[in-house]
Amino acid sequence: MIPLKYSSKLANTYWAEAYYQEKLKAYLDNLNLLYVAFTRPIEVLIGFAKLPKPKAKFGSTYDLMHPLLSDTEGWDESATAYRIGEIPGKENVRQSTLEFGLTEYLSTPWRGKVSVQIKGSAELSEAVFVDATLQGIRMHEVLSKIHYTSDLDQYVDHSDYEQLKTIISHPELADWFDPQWMVANEVPILLPGGDFKRIDRINRSEKETIVIDFKTGTKRSKDKSQVAEYIRILKEMEYPGVRGYLVYLSDLSVEPV
Repeated sequence: MIPLKYSSKLANTYWAEAYYQEKLKAYLDNLNLLYVAFTRPIEVLIGFAKLPKPKAKFGSTYDLMHPLLSDTEGWDESATAYRIGEIPGKENVRQSTLEFGLTEYLSTPWRGKVSVQIKGSAELSEAVFVDATLQGIRMHEVLSKIHYTSDLDQYVDHSDYEQLKTIISHPELADWFDPQWMVANEVPILLPGGDFKRIDRINRSEKETIVIDFKTGTKRSKDKSQVAEYIRILKEMEYPGVRGYLVYLSDLSVEPV
């Protein structure tokens, strides 16, 4: 995927065809918008637009509308305006408005409810958050791309290579990176009712399923309930022998759930 800025400069590049396709869609969108604007009014439609310059290239809605309207009955050249029909009059009836005075205003403190997502904070200010936390998040992202021990080779020049190696070779974790397992990382699960869950890592064999959830922050009581829910979901999906583990990357501790 390559992020491209939509501009006329693309017409002279490898992406010229894609540019013209996008430009065509933009024209069609504007024509559809014009159609909607002209067909939705019930009583009155009043529109304003610039007058096109002589021999100007077609590029705006008024370039399209002017030659059509100027050749139609109802066009007033002196006023450069097109009129048809009559504007309906309405009686100037003053409507009464009910007013209510508030004797009190409910308010709740927001400081306890506002939280800042640490992920991506380095782009804002490196001094705002602790380096260890950012490193933990980065480690979590890299681990999501490692299925087996052999995948570690691609990170030899990575700044966190030694820590990655320590994690994967940990006595309680090393077996999970063995090729004997069928491994899936960042597993999305759509639940009945539209709820959505994403599991960090699932190791599977014919008789066993292991749910692994990596945590980069401090230990919390709700961590175990989260993994327990993953276990319940996979059991309902009839995965065999489901077990779950929490792996805290900060101190490299493993807790069964």
